[in-house]
Amino acid sequence: MARLAAQVKLEFFPTPLCVVERVAALLTFPFDSLAHARLLDPCAGDGRALALLAQRLKARFQQDCGEEAYCSLSTWGIEIQTSLARQARSRLDRVLQGNFFQTTLSWAGWQLAYLNPPYDWDQTSGERLESAFLRRTSRLLCVEGILVFIIPQRVLREQEVAGHLATQYDQLVCFRFPDPEYEQFKQVVLLA
Repeated sequence: MARLAAQVKLEFFPTPLCVVERVAALLTFPFDSLAHARLLDPCAGDGRALALLAQRLKARFQQDCGEEAYCSLSTWGIEIQTSLARQARSRLDRVLQGNFFQTTLSWAGWQLAYLNPPYDWDQTSGERLESAFLRRTSRLLCVEGILVFIIPQRVLREQEVAGHLATQYDQLVCFRFPDPEYEQFKQVVLLA
């Protein structure tokens, strides 16, 4: 899609739910029979992706640990668009309507960050938004926190993004979107 058309749409291109399902199947948390985790989506959109991810993680936790096991996954989203933030509020535990870069989150204690940032350039700094979102989100993850990063494959090769991932994360695994979803934006899912 042309850049201008994407901006008119306010850069909202949700992750296909079939991809979210596949991501959820790949993730595990090192929990015992008591689980608490906070999940953050700084580009929450309508909240469907993070809500589905949390639902699948909780279901698998209870399947693995038993129905008596307690699992509390709280979902937090930030969304700049008012109408999307309203939709996200009906799906997530907490939603802040505003610009991620103008928010103050007082702790670095998120166990998982689900990051599907706008694919564009920052008009002020000339920096890729994917890189800016990645750096800020990385600071919010706790030690051993999990990053789910959805970006175009070509951006993964850029020095700012690749360098940050290589120095800040370990256990990186990358998967390409399945067909036919891959065709439009050539996206990959990076887990770190």
